[in-house]
Amino acid sequence: MTALPLSRTCGHVRRALVAAAGLAVLLTLGVGIAFAHDPLATSNAYVPANGSTVSGALPATILVNFQETFPKAGDAANSSTPIAKVIDAQGNDHVANAVQNQANAKQLVITTNNRSVQGAYTVTWTITASDGHAVSNDGTATADEGGPLRFTVVATTASFAATTTSGQGTSTSSSSSSSSSSSGTVIAAIVGIGIVILFGAGAMLFWKRRRRDEFSQESDS
Repeated sequence: MTALPLSRTCGHVRRALVAAAGLAVLLTLGVGIAFAHDPLATSNAYVPANGSTVSGALPATILVNFQETFPKAGDAANSSTPIAKVIDAQGNDHVANAVQNQANAKQLVITTNNRSVQGAYTVTWTITASDGHAVSNDGTATADEGGPLRFTVVATTASFAATTTSGQGTSTSSSSSSSSSSSGTVIAAIVGIGIVILFGAGAMLFWKRRRRDEFSQESDS
């Protein structure tokens, strides 16, 4: 068996090392790109949670949590892109402010207004990721985080109970008033009948006494 020249052997080794280094670089870049888009946190990504029901009123703050820190809230390349939208069923936006949490750079804080409106809400947001690209959840084909956050605001059980109790109280009051009125009518009728009976009895006695006096006078004459 003929041995390969040392120069050719070294050449093969160098090419193998270069190929391996290139593969490592590509893998590193691929992993870096995959994580550069700052995906949502695997737990508690949204507060309130996606698909949840909120009692009482629209939350004063809505939180969006990411796995990694991100450079900027909103689209760094297009300042006209809204950082966030909180849209009710009538299409009204309830965002008062949306900023990156200064104490936690992995979190977007959305502050809301006009919180008494109940019904379904849809929340979308946009941030600038670590690779410089805008990332959003608006549900479009280019959205990196899928569809919007959706939740529903309903009246509290206490409010419903208070309304029901108030209605029952009104009904009870009306029933009491009706009962009192009926009782008063019955009493008035009884008193009236008693007066009629007394008047009739008095008239009868007066008539009998008069007849007796007339009879006595006729007898004396």
